[in-house]
Amino acid sequence: MKIKVKLFASYQDLAGKSEIELKVDPGASVATVLNQLKELFPRLSERLGSNTLIALNAEYVSVTSPVQDGDEMAIFPPVSGG
Repeated sequence: MKIKVKLFASYQDLAGKSEIELKVDPGASVATVLNQLKELFPRLSERLGSNTLIALNAEYVSVTSPVQDGDEMAIFPPVSGG
């Protein structure tokens, strides 16, 4: 299966790319994709965490959500403000 991953803000800076196409095995989850990204881009390892915002096909999801062939995942750093 292939999915497209879009990285935003500091994640894009750390990876040096804004978009990545990944091959994942059937039955993969968002967590699987995050682990692949950490292996490909070690600088992301310390930043991708429980407060990372993840959208799958324009809907926010948890790390246990399954991914499907052709999905588009967007990964955003945590935001704060007033």
